[in-house]
Amino acid sequence: MKLKIFPSGFNLWISARETYDWAKRWPCSQLSNKRLFVQFDSNGLCDLALDGRSRDCDATELSACVADYLKGKLPESHPCYFVAVGQFLVRSEVGERVKRIEDAWNPNNQLQNMVDWAVSKRAVKPELSAADFPPGYFDSLSGKGGVALPGDED
Repeated sequence: MKLKIFPSGFNLWISARETYDWAKRWPCSQLSNKRLFVQFDSNGLCDLALDGRSRDCDATELSACVADYLKGKLPESHPCYFVAVGQFLVRSEVGERVKRIEDAWNPNNQLQNMVDWAVSKRAVKPELSAADFPPGYFDSLSGKGGVALPGDED
């Protein structure tokens, strides 16, 4: 694999041997044993060549192959990261960031999260905690289980 990164895009070359090895995980692969060249910009795929010629191939397979090869090699801050890699990652691959989000909104912590949210909106005093409110207090304020404040768009 060869990767050339530009400020607004990248070029990726994957050898026939690499696509052959990769295709062992993809039944009926159209990319197997073919040289692959792709060029991306922040809008997505700009150019595609299989064995040096313009050809069509399965877009899902192409996206999966490109994302697999670029994962860990293309910086997350690059403008093409999301269109080439990020949107194809499964939750387990996103790792710690997803875990932190899930932990933050764990149902067991929901009441404290609501208190924290209300404090951030200056709806309650910052020295209050979830223990200072009776069970169901926040549910009574909003049918969605959250604090509803006038003029709040969230």
